[in-house]
Amino acid sequence: MRAKSIKTSLLPRYLRVSRHKTHGIVYTPSWIVRLILSEVGYSEGALEGGWLLDPACGDGAFLEEAVRLFIQKAQEAGWPPAAISEALSERIWGIDIDEAAVEKARERLTALTQALGLPLPTWRLQKGDAIDPFWMATHRGRFRYVVGNPPYVRIQHLGEARRVHLQKHFQFCQSGSTDLYIAFFEAGLHLLEEGGWLGYITPNTYFYTKTAERFRSYLSQSGYLRKIIDFRDEQVFEKVTTYSAITILQKRPSLAEVSLAEGTLGEIRPLGHVVASALSKDGWTIAPPTILKRLEAIEKRGQPLGKIAQIHVGITTLADELYIFHRPRWQGELAQIRLRDGRCFWVEGRLLRPIVKVSILRSPDEEQDLWLLFPYEKVEGKYQLIPEAALAERFPHAYKYFLAVRERLLLRDKGKPNPYGWYAFGRHQGLDTTWGPKILVPPVVKEPRFIVWKRPEYTYYAGYGIHYEGDLEDLAAQLQSQEMAFYLRYRARCYQGGYYSMAKGFIARFGVCPTTN
Repeated sequence: MRAKSIKTSLLPRYLRVSRHKTHGIVYTPSWIVRLILSEVGYSEGALEGGWLLDPACGDGAFLEEAVRLFIQKAQEAGWPPAAISEALSERIWGIDIDEAAVEKARERLTALTQALGLPLPTWRLQKGDAIDPFWMATHRGRFRYVVGNPPYVRIQHLGEARRVHLQKHFQFCQSGSTDLYIAFFEAGLHLLEEGGWLGYITPNTYFYTKTAERFRSYLSQSGYLRKIIDFRDEQVFEKVTTYSAITILQKRPSLAEVSLAEGTLGEIRPLGHVVASALSKDGWTIAPPTILKRLEAIEKRGQPLGKIAQIHVGITTLADELYIFHRPRWQGELAQIRLRDGRCFWVEGRLLRPIVKVSILRSPDEEQDLWLLFPYEKVEGKYQLIPEAALAERFPHAYKYFLAVRERLLLRDKGKPNPYGWYAFGRHQGLDTTWGPKILVPPVVKEPRFIVWKRPEYTYYAGYGIHYEGDLEDLAAQLQSQEMAFYLRYRARCYQGGYYSMAKGFIARFGVCPTTN
């Protein structure tokens, strides 16, 4: 993962990001480089004639180690200096969109060979884009090894032209909020020769995201997947929080089992082997086979939580400080709200609804005294935004307030127009689905926390709600269990510090026994 300093105006149009950003370089630790080169077989097979490519080479961390290994092996085998230099000129390839980084890589490789007294190779390093269709077509099937640490950029952070480029040319990037590194997997497979090896360190998000479902399905069915090393919440990169995994592929279909391992900064711990086809497109869990069997048993008992209950996301305003207020001062039919900058406004009390912040909730009896400014009313059983003219006429105080904060509201969602209205919530979700009795679920936890909330007039935000027609207390007791803690440990996304996600996608398959109220 390298977020580099680049003048976006100098890049091809489809490579430009939506806004100019200045980034530092995040270096790949040398032990990760050596580990990947070993896993793809380069450490032992460097002299056997295959070409090696880093498709996002940056300043040359992978290439420098590959050259070092090659020289060591060649000298041990008695190769003359001229033959070593000639082989390096032919076999070591690197490409990157950052010209300065490419020159830095060239300097590193040159310094290495000069220090060892070798003739200067003609390095095959170039400024360019490995996921450019023309470059891919020109170099298709050339490389025995494709290794590296491709860039991690969510597609929504790319410019429109680049998003269109990815979705047009890469089958694994055609839907949803995908990531640039997924395209590098697809490009790497195109660039490999038959039988060639690919080794990347990337985020482990492709294990579970909906947008990576097609990619997961391909890996589990193609027979190319050889090994996964999951670092879970271990932080591999200095000063950067990311959740990483090493993926090893070989472009040769095989029915052999996939090797699973868990990595820390001091150890790679084997977890066992599984048949690739057993890795579900719904999400991967990197764990020993005995753990996988227990997880499967939990999911097969009773019924999945997501089948017997509705799991909803809370209210999403995209500007909570302008809609949610602590302890308004009530005066008749009006209430005074205070902004963080100290300004106070009167609004009609009829537009305020009690709301719970789930992420900090600890008890079903807790009184947070939070109130939501809710400019909606029911029309044919569904909440709809009160039209602006009606809001100004019937709720003049609230309308005056919204006008006072209009400019700030227009900045939400990167300035994109709100299709429902400039004073509407940032997202439409939760307007009709967050009321009534429910079980409230925080978004991230260290231990399971399922709180029965029986006050139907409350809505909620910063968390999830489980809405169930049966016995809420009994259901909460099944969820607030050691089995759920075990389940989250392996099925949910983990975060630094021992936290786990409680998102719908991670808890919906948990098996429960339905009860009646």
